[in-house]
Amino acid sequence: MSEPESPAPAAPGAPPSRRWLYPGVFGLALASTFVLFDAKPGAVLGRYNFLQFLLALLLLVLFALSLRTALLPPARRRDFRINATVSLVTTVIAFGALELSLFFLPVKHQMDNPWYVFAGGVNSTDDDLPYGRPAHVSWRGLSRGDLAIVNDEPDPYAGTVEFKTDMAGFRNHTDMTTAEMIAIGDSFTEAGNMPEEETYPVLAGRRLGVTVRNLARAGYTTPNELVVLERYGLQCSPRTVVWQIAESNDLIEARAHDAWVRSGRPQIFGKVVSGYLGWKRRSPMFKLFALLRTRPEALGGRFRDAQGAWHPVRFLNVTGPDQSPAGHSGWPTFSGALERGLALCREHNVRPVVLLIPNKFRAMGAFTELNETTRRAVQNTPQASEQDSLAPWLRRLCEQRGVTFVDATEALTARARAGELVYLPFDTHLSAAGHRVVAEVLSAALANQAAR
Repeated sequence: MSEPESPAPAAPGAPPSRRWLYPGVFGLALASTFVLFDAKPGAVLGRYNFLQFLLALLLLVLFALSLRTALLPPARRRDFRINATVSLVTTVIAFGALELSLFFLPVKHQMDNPWYVFAGGVNSTDDDLPYGRPAHVSWRGLSRGDLAIVNDEPDPYAGTVEFKTDMAGFRNHTDMTTAEMIAIGDSFTEAGNMPEEETYPVLAGRRLGVTVRNLARAGYTTPNELVVLERYGLQCSPRTVVWQIAESNDLIEARAHDAWVRSGRPQIFGKVVSGYLGWKRRSPMFKLFALLRTRPEALGGRFRDAQGAWHPVRFLNVTGPDQSPAGHSGWPTFSGALERGLALCREHNVRPVVLLIPNKFRAMGAFTELNETTRRAVQNTPQASEQDSLAPWLRRLCEQRGVTFVDATEALTARARAGELVYLPFDTHLSAAGHRVVAEVLSAALANQAAR
């Protein structure tokens, strides 16, 4: 029996084995991503956002395959390299096709309340507005708070809500062509996260004994609401227009409105946004990313109610310069549209009332045991003086025009001080208790005005 041949010795001057070259290159590339990518919240290992995570995952697989190849006997390396390459390319193509299909395939079942504009589902196009809503939408389901959706966490306070729109896409369970009172504003008035019968426009209408049509829409600010007033509101022949203002984001939305106009009024919530939202909820790769990423502590804390029970609470922001008109780039657009709308009401012999709903943090922050993230945010956020907050600026604007101004801040703050959850714990918006408070304050102001 002949002896196996020994491998031929390497020729003098031959290059060293390159089997460790690829593991070294891929390993170095993988390590460099951790150094080159900045630290960020909500990232895998505190570094990788979703796209960076995909890149790092691909480099990790390439490093593992090249290392496995280098450790094999020379006779098996070529076949393994070919098989591994084919398998990797096939897997990448298959996952890419799957992810694209999840982006373009429609969502069969609306998973979150479609009232939230970022949840998709019931947004339509409008030439004069950032977006509209279709007529006669009907959705019923468990409605998580917007902060639970944004923070991607469960909402222990979620309740069943029915969201319906009328013939013009506004939140009214019946079609109305006339109404003694109309309410315009944003999400605080449309209030699609609450049963319609528990919202302040309905409650105030009952208290006053008048018919009410809700013409508010989430995400709108005064220039958009002026369009609604002209197009839909005055056609109802109302005696009273309640114009609700949100301290939390109306100035921010006015600034965004200016940017939207400058960019040519593009479609805001179209197929790309809806496709992204549907993909995000169904993508296996994004679910893996969400499982591995470090979740930053959300703004919030815990609130003790009048019975002594503690409730987790989330905040969208802490009250700061973005809620102050002083030097705010959104104030001219915001106030200009409001003034034109108030003048238009006067021209049509309609009584306007401006209603301010405060930022959640202003009403509840002082009575909440804040977490460390929120305490740091308060320390790092410049605080506007009381005279430069939105309420006194609106009050002056209304007084100069003889318009009734209703500020719900004091009433909501008093109830929060007494241990009442006047805002939903995992939402930026009012709770059922908060809507009752606003309805009380508004109806009292309107009744007093009518008595004069």
